[in-house]
Amino acid sequence: MRTVFSDYATRKRECALKAGWSVEKSTRKFPAEVENILVGGDPTANKIIISYIRIQGDPNLILYYSFSELLAVEMDNSLKEKDPKIIKYIRENVDKLGLAIAKLEESIFGGKEVAGMRRALYATMVTDSFIPRPETIARAIQDRKLDLGDDPFYKVK
Repeated sequence: MRTVFSDYATRKRECALKAGWSVEKSTRKFPAEVENILVGGDPTANKIIISYIRIQGDPNLILYYSFSELLAVEMDNSLKEKDPKIIKYIRENVDKLGLAIAKLEESIFGGKEVAGMRRALYATMVTDSFIPRPETIARAIQDRKLDLGDDPFYKVK
């Protein structure tokens, strides 16, 4: 569907049609409950979709939540730091993490992700005992107990 319909909204509509939902003739829209699912407003549907995403084994999920936690750590650091040079370095990291997270969201969700879907994905990830919690990974990086190589993006001062 991604290769046939590059537009996210069109792709969601076509997927909904393929799933067997039909558009109401009078409004030319899906019923409200279907629309709610399509915009990530149905918690049960979100859990089902996230379960599907998880079984795909996409390593971007771990990166996504690790980077999200690292972003939170960097934001906290920026509020505590007084040295303008270090604050500048932290802001650069925040910008890089933000871009990386946006790319991962695109990869995971295949388009503009929905806030409800992101919350469902995070809730699922933090309760999954088989995947390290992002807080644990971020803490390990900050405490220098996890080496991610020589890339300056991952360096902790």
